[in-house]
Amino acid sequence: MRVRGQALGSVDVQIMWAIKQKNNRIDYELGDTETRPCVHSLFPQMGYAPCWYLSRHKNQTITVGSILRERLDTL
Repeated sequence: MRVRGQALGSVDVQIMWAIKQKNNRIDYELGDTETRPCVHSLFPQMGYAPCWYLSRHKNQTITVGSILRERLDTL
């Protein structure tokens, strides 16, 4: 199989932390910008996400605590 151009690339991703507080509120804090490696293909390969996917999802939220489960209990 021939690969034209670069097979691997990188995308800058902005991280947002969603932290559950004791009073059941969620505190959002801006994290650092990370450079994530990606692969120039349609599907994930070699453990890397596709570059087209990361470029469309540059803002990623990381949840700390059981936010989703408690929100579903209150609905």
